Amino acid sequence: MQAETFNALSIPINATNLIEASAGTGKTWSIAALFLRLVLLERIAVDKVLVVTFTNAATAELKTRLRSRLDEALRELKDLPDDNASALLEEIYTQKNAAEDAPEFEPFLYEVLQLALQQEAASRVRLRLQAALNQFDHAGIFTIHGFCQRVLREFAFLCQVPFQISLSDDTAIAKQRIAADFWRKHVIEDEQRARLCFEHNITLNDALNRIQNWFGRSEHHIQFQLAQPSHALEDLHAQLDELAQAILLQLEEWKISFTDMHPMLNGTTFKLPTYLTLFDDLAQWLPRQQWHKISSKEKHILNLQAAYLQEKTKKGQVLSDTQLNQFAPLHRLLDLCLSLKTEQDALFDQLHLDLYHYLLPNWQQEKQRVQQLGFDDLLTDVAKALQDEKYGLHLASYLSEHMWQVALIDEFQDTDPLQYGIFDTIFRQHHKPVFLVGDPKQAIYRFRGADIHAYLQAKHEANRLYTLDTNRRTHQQLVASINALFLNKNKPFLLDDIDYIDVQAARADSRLLPNDTPLEIQCLLQGDETYLNKEQAKPRAALYCALDIARHLALSSQGKLQYDGGPLQAKHIAVLVRTHGEGELVQKELRKEGISSVILSRDSIFACEQAKPVLSLLQWWQAPQQQGLLRSVLASDLLNYRSSDLMRLNHADSQDELIGWMEDALQAQQVWQQRGVYAAWQMFDKKRGISADFLRRNDKRGLTNVQQLFELLAKEESERFGAASLIQWLNEQVSQQTHGEAYTLRLESDEELVKIVTMHASKGLQYPVVFCPFVWDHRDFKTSEFNIVHQNGQVRIVSEYCLSQDDEVSLIEDERSETLRLLYVAFTRAEEKLILSCSLLKDNGSANNVLHHLIAGEPDHSWEQTHALWANAGKDKRVWYQDLWLQWAQKYHVNLLWRPEQPEYSGLIQQQIQRTEYTALQTALPFYRFQEYTSFSGISRHISHLAMDELVPEIDVGELQDDQVVLDEETVLPEAHEFDIFHFQRGTDAGLCLHALLEHTDFQQSAISQSDVYAPILERYHIDESWQPALYAMIDATRLAHLDADVCLADLPPEQCLAEMGFVLNVNQFTAADIQQCLLESHLPSAIKQAAQGLHFRDVMGFLNGFIDLVCVNLDGKVYVIDYKSNHLGMLPKDYHTNALNLAINDHHYYLQALIYAIAVGRYLRSRHFDFDAIHIRYLFLRGLQPASEQGVWRWDIGIDELDKIDAVLAS
Repeated sequence: MQAETFNALSIPINATNLIEASAGTGKTWSIAALFLRLVLLERIAVDKVLVVTFTNAATAELKTRLRSRLDEALRELKDLPDDNASALLEEIYTQKNAAEDAPEFEPFLYEVLQLALQQEAASRVRLRLQAALNQFDHAGIFTIHGFCQRVLREFAFLCQVPFQISLSDDTAIAKQRIAADFWRKHVIEDEQRARLCFEHNITLNDALNRIQNWFGRSEHHIQFQLAQPSHALEDLHAQLDELAQAILLQLEEWKISFTDMHPMLNGTTFKLPTYLTLFDDLAQWLPRQQWHKISSKEKHILNLQAAYLQEKTKKGQVLSDTQLNQFAPLHRLLDLCLSLKTEQDALFDQLHLDLYHYLLPNWQQEKQRVQQLGFDDLLTDVAKALQDEKYGLHLASYLSEHMWQVALIDEFQDTDPLQYGIFDTIFRQHHKPVFLVGDPKQAIYRFRGADIHAYLQAKHEANRLYTLDTNRRTHQQLVASINALFLNKNKPFLLDDIDYIDVQAARADSRLLPNDTPLEIQCLLQGDETYLNKEQAKPRAALYCALDIARHLALSSQGKLQYDGGPLQAKHIAVLVRTHGEGELVQKELRKEGISSVILSRDSIFACEQAKPVLSLLQWWQAPQQQGLLRSVLASDLLNYRSSDLMRLNHADSQDELIGWMEDALQAQQVWQQRGVYAAWQMFDKKRGISADFLRRNDKRGLTNVQQLFELLAKEESERFGAASLIQWLNEQVSQQTHGEAYTLRLESDEELVKIVTMHASKGLQYPVVFCPFVWDHRDFKTSEFNIVHQNGQVRIVSEYCLSQDDEVSLIEDERSETLRLLYVAFTRAEEKLILSCSLLKDNGSANNVLHHLIAGEPDHSWEQTHALWANAGKDKRVWYQDLWLQWAQKYHVNLLWRPEQPEYSGLIQQQIQRTEYTALQTALPFYRFQEYTSFSGISRHISHLAMDELVPEIDVGELQDDQVVLDEETVLPEAHEFDIFHFQRGTDAGLCLHALLEHTDFQQSAISQSDVYAPILERYHIDESWQPALYAMIDATRLAHLDADVCLADLPPEQCLAEMGFVLNVNQFTAADIQQCLLESHLPSAIKQAAQGLHFRDVMGFLNGFIDLVCVNLDGKVYVIDYKSNHLGMLPKDYHTNALNLAINDHHYYLQALIYAIAVGRYLRSRHFDFDAIHIRYLFLRGLQPASEQGVWRWDIGIDELDKIDAVLAS
């Protein structure tokens, strides 16, 4: 179809019309002009013209522009008499355009008024305009969702929806509830699906996110191409189990055999440690049925095939048939594992399809029940109503005949099949005039559900095609330069029917002076470099961009660069980036040059650089003893510690500083409990000067983000109960990078600053000078688990496993096309000057860059042909690359400036920034209910006079006291050179080290075999190698010590053990008097009962939290609660006898800790419906343990009746 130039006065008002408006060509002006014509010349009431756009902001702007059009027309007709009105209007038009100081009388407005006066008298035209203004509040100007809501509300019966419906901006919770029902019925109770989800970590939220974009399409037109399960999983698992048992019996023989064979094999292909590790891995994976891990070793297993082994045997060497064929079971194992993966992939597809089909009808019922709709439901319900066999035709007819006579659809390039289907059914299929206005070159919102293929379908079905071909934003030289980029290819956007119009500019000259080269290319390659990798190119691009901006501002300060008659200022400059991370790189470099900037983004606040550090900060406040969390916080943007500062904390003389940080965290924890999270942040910020440091670094963006995050946390806190719940909420938001109006990055005061804008967010904006420093970058395309494939007019949802080669080609083409469209949007934001950074990337990455596709080769070259040019570029690619750009510029007569060197500038940069006065926001403080949040360490602080016991809860009071041990003069000590567990260092670091070693121990394996696991732990705590034998002996003694006569940790499989079990225990009343009574009635030794009567601590109402070193269940179902104690009770094994252990338990009130642990484990097991008779407490005093002995083990068995009685007291 041949496109015509759009003229609002001559275009026929009938049929379906597609108006393609290139960037800057006056799309909104054209809609307003057409609206005025419809009111004046077609005499259509304003409430009979439907105007639809896609955002609230665009709707508000359209309303303002349309009302202004009517106002302007009425103003020009003011006081005109009915007689000779046309001649008088012509006289006014001539006078206004001749006078220099008079407001312009727009030619279009003059022409439409003259045509109106030819139809009726001036007074009548004025009356029509006044009536339109009076009725304007009833005009049909909507967002797409507002339009659908109007239809559903006024035609509830025909749409078959409740008459009273409310609109919710978040229906995710309700949908998740329905999905949870599906999960319980069809996943948890299905052994195969439950196993799949467990092995592959598939959660309900993950599954919902994967199918989210399935709901944006009519269910009648959606086609699925997914893998189909063959129901062979049980048989495959049976075969795998049988084969695994046989292989386990042969693994040790294979290791010996392969070691013997290895000298005869090619050493490059067969590295002995690699294959010995393979056999060790199999020994771990096969008993645990971790089949998916075996598939990852496919290459190494295939190498063990007989033919390949024979091929890789060294000359002169011969392997026997037995040696060659011994690994055949492994190949069978691999085949079964790959078959299992195929079946699991099919089961994965079917699971998501079933979830989708379960959600559809149940969500429809739920909407009817609660009479509530989400925004997406508005579209789907209207589309469904229009397709209904009984009422659909009647509804569409009434809407087109009686509601709206003509439709103007703005931003149509952002449509999707559902939206286009609605307007197509109402207007095109009923032969009513509809004007679809948009620009396919600016279709960049696929991630929001927009579908360029829906636009192209509308283009194919339209009766007439119009274009706007005059750019009113940019001067001719820059317009010609951008034209040249895209006109260098016949299909610049790769897809058919996305044409590039050779637009002209309404303005000849630039307002930026001097500006002889409005298009500049900054080359990132320097010296002898022929390419860069991305890690080199990104920081360099940010640096060069900042230096060039500084150069522009320096020239302006010297009077050598002007914009629109005045100096070029920072506010006239924008940097366009793909991601927020790229923007932060540029902002940091600008900060170094003393240039203030602001990042304008529609990104989520939870995706910002400060979100994870704030999460770590909250987690650390709740666990001050976790040095890993502390170091994470210190190294983050919040506290900005350097690596040297972190290394300093490892030294013994920095312990006071570490303790100071822990004390601050404890104080923040207490303030949080009593006054809320925001008060805790204010206290911590004031004490550590975080906000002041952000300002000192000129990082207002970072400070704004942190403040916004804590304000959101304070708001969410009122809806949640306890710190753990709030931390969990923040963790979920950061993981999912949740979007929403309330979660959008807050803008700083930006009027006078350099703007850093994502390309997506820049659409609709314009800036005098634009920098695009990262357009050289290339991202490899990756398929999703489920892909929307457009091919031959059909739309299919295809799983990753079912994608054909043609499907992948189609997906890659769509991806590249959108990237090209994104570049078009970015380049056309520039009014006066555009500066691009370019580079050659390592590993042929530049050949896949879409910008390079535009400038290389001939107009009719395909992507593959252009790609081939890079392979034939010769050795000196840098010169070839520069020539490529210069030849392109010469071909199209573009004044291109190629900058091969790093930008430089001299002189001061004067930023003319207007000072803004701010006042504090007055807000009501939230009500906080006091709930104490403490632990055994917190309680024991009130029992013991030691202040450090709350700083490191894993290390008890007794272990800290070991820092100073007074020895009996008669005690015989080993020589100083002896390294045994009794001489091993004591105190905080020693205790943490011993706990860390045991936390990472597989108790079924000897300590020496796990030395690789222990090495980084010993290094972290600066433990000398000489201590390793003593520590390994202690670990083996722990493994083999008798918990009971016939039970030791070495007997328990790993899946029956849970290390570092965290708990939060709700206690309504935890008092010393109640605990004393419970202990008095227990089976503890009498000495401990007597000591417990002196127990005193303040009452606790709220939560007790902590971590249990180890919880395990033996094969008979006995539940053991294990706690490691590094207390030093003496220098000989006999010093760790039962009475000594009782004394230590007594002195440090460990019986109270054991009681808390028992209650926590009991509640946990009951919640899992696990039957048990007792909780068996075992405190292992590590320095006194002996293999196959009960020495060093303190015991307390708490029966279930006793436990129930204690628990009832706490819950009362």
